[in-house]
Amino acid sequence: MCSDRSPQQSQALFTYPFFTSIGLTFMLDNKLPEFKADINKAAHLCEVGQWGEAIATCQAMLAQQPQNSNLYPGIWFEVWYQKGLAHKHLKQYSEAVEAFKRAVQLDSTHTDAWTQQMASLMKLEAHAEILAITDDLLSTNPNNNYAWSYRGAALSRLMHHDKALEACDRAIKLNPDNDQTWTHYGTALFHLKRFEESLVAYEKAIELNSENSIAWANRGLVLSSLERYEESIESYNASISIDGDDDIVWTNRGDVLAKAGQSDEALISHNHAIELNPHRAYSWENQGQLLRKMQRYDEALKSYRQAIELNPDSGFAWKEQGWLLRKLERYNEALVSYNRAIELNSNDSYAWENRGWILRVLKQYDEALDAYDHAVDLKPDSDFAWRERGWILSRLKRYDEALDAYGHAIDLNPHSDRAWREQGSVFNELRRHKEALESFDRALKLKPNCETSSQSQAILLDYLGQHEAALGAFTRTLTINNKNDMAWLHKGKILKRLGQRQEALACFTRAIALNPQNEHNL
Repeated sequence: MCSDRSPQQSQALFTYPFFTSIGLTFMLDNKLPEFKADINKAAHLCEVGQWGEAIATCQAMLAQQPQNSNLYPGIWFEVWYQKGLAHKHLKQYSEAVEAFKRAVQLDSTHTDAWTQQMASLMKLEAHAEILAITDDLLSTNPNNNYAWSYRGAALSRLMHHDKALEACDRAIKLNPDNDQTWTHYGTALFHLKRFEESLVAYEKAIELNSENSIAWANRGLVLSSLERYEESIESYNASISIDGDDDIVWTNRGDVLAKAGQSDEALISHNHAIELNPHRAYSWENQGQLLRKMQRYDEALKSYRQAIELNPDSGFAWKEQGWLLRKLERYNEALVSYNRAIELNSNDSYAWENRGWILRVLKQYDEALDAYDHAVDLKPDSDFAWRERGWILSRLKRYDEALDAYGHAIDLNPHSDRAWREQGSVFNELRRHKEALESFDRALKLKPNCETSSQSQAILLDYLGQHEAALGAFTRTLTINNKNDMAWLHKGKILKRLGQRQEALACFTRAIALNPQNEHNL
C-alpha cells in the first residue's frame, strides 16, 4: 500500500470534508469534488501498485495548482505526499525527496511526511542532510522519537556509531514500539561488532513488525557474521518474500550462500541482484569474487571490468582484476591493474606484493625489489614479502642481503618450507654448505614430498662427495616424480661412479627417453 502512515491517519485521510482549515468559500468551489476524486484515485492507484499512474494523476492535479500554494494547503499537501510515496515505491528517491520537501513546506507538523523524506534520503545516502533535518526537528521538539531514530541511522552510516547508539537509545525511550528505531539500533550495534545485541534488536523489530524486510535482511547479516549461515539464509529469504526488489539483499544473500558452500545458488542470487540493478559496482565485485572462487576466471574478469567501468576508483576491483590477469598469465595487463590500484592507494601492501610478483615473472628485478621494499615497509610482518624480497636479492647476487630477508621471513613463519629451501640455495651460493644442508633438511621435514627441496639436497650432497647419501636423495626425488629427467641423469652418474654400470645405464636410458637432450650430458 502507498499510504505508509499510521492506521488512524489512513482511516481519516479521505473523509469529506478533507481538512477543517479549508474555508467555506473553497468548500463551495466546483473544483472540490474533482480534487477529492483525484486524490482518492491516486491513493487507490498506489494501493494496487500502479505507481506510474498515481504519479501522472498527481502531476495533472499539480498543473492546476494556484500560483499561491498557501491557498488550500491541505489539498496540495496530499498531492505532494502521495506523489512522494509513489516515487519512493518506484525507487525514484530523488523525486520522492523533492515531493516530500514540498509536502512538509505545506504542513511542517506532519510526522509521516518528515519520516518518508528521511527514509528516501537514507536510500540516497544523504546522511548529512538527514542530520540537518533532525537538528531542526529536535530544536522545536526534543522528544521527537522519529527524529532521534533517523538521526541514529544517519550517524551510524557516517561511522559515528557511539553517537548513533545514543540517539537510538533516546528514540527507544520515547517510543519502545517503533520497529524502525529498533532496526536502526541494531545497525549501530552491528557496526560496533556487538553482534549478539544487534541480533536481539533486529528480532525486536521483527516482533513489532513481521513485514519489516530491512530488519529481516539485517538479521541475516548479523547471523552471517556469527557464522550461522543456514539461519542467515532463512532470514534473507524472509526479507525477499516481503520485498524481492532490493538488489543489496540479493547480493548479501549470495555472499552467505557462497560461505555455506552453495556456490551455484549463490551465483543465481548474485545474477538476480545485477538484473535488478546493473549499475551497482559492489554487486559486480561480489559476483566476480564468487566466479573467482569457482575458478571461472574469464567470467570473473568480465565482472570486475564491469565493476571498474561503474567505479573506476575501486582499488579492490583493480587488485582483483590484476590477480585474475596474473592467473591467466596476462602479466603486462596485470601490471597495469596493480599500478592503478597503487595509484588509488599507495599504502596497500597487498597491491605492492602482487606488483612485485608480476615484475619478478617479467624479470624486471630492480623494479620488483622496489615493490617488495614498499611492501615490507607497509607490512613488516608479511613473511611472503620478505621471502620474495630474498628471492629477488639472490637473483641480483646480493646474497648477504638475501639471507637477511630470508631470516626475517623464517622468523615470521618458521613453517615455510619454501623460505628454508631458498635460504639453503643462497647458503650454497656462498659456499656455506653445512648451513645449506641444514636448510634443505628443515625444508624437507616441513614438506617431505617437495621435489625441488629433495633434488637441491641431492645435488649438494653429490657435490660434497657424499655419494651414497646423494643416491638416496635422488631416489627419493624420483619417488616424488619419476618423470624428472635430471634426477635420472644425476642418479645414473652416481651409480656409474660407484661401479654399478648396469643400474647406471638404466637410469641414463630413462633420462634420454624423457629428454633426448640428455644424451649430450652423459
